[in-house]
Amino acid sequence: MKTIRASELNAYLYCQRAWWYQISGAESENTAEILMGQAVHEGHARSVKAVGCLRTLAAVLLPILLSYEKREPSRSRVFVKAALSSLFVIPTALRIRNETLDL
Repeated sequence: MKTIRASELNAYLYCQRAWWYQISGAESENTAEILMGQAVHEGHARSVKAVGCLRTLAAVLLPILLSYEKREPSRSRVFVKAALSSLFVIPTALRIRNETLDL
């Protein structure tokens, strides 16, 4: 028995003829647009993963840097600012960028 995926149901509900072409293996006429859309979505996914990694890294490093700041305040200010910016500024910038791209 064949598994029916949600994307197949969505394609069928959107346009039955397009769904039939898809399952029959017919070539699409807008392959360039499809490839462009895939590239945009892959780039967005990479950005989201990068922000997640940066936030995790900042959350791990921030307590360490704050304890270091108590011992040597003048040296650690740059690192604390970098950690805080990766927690707050970078996700905001990514959200603004994605809203600009209408993703």
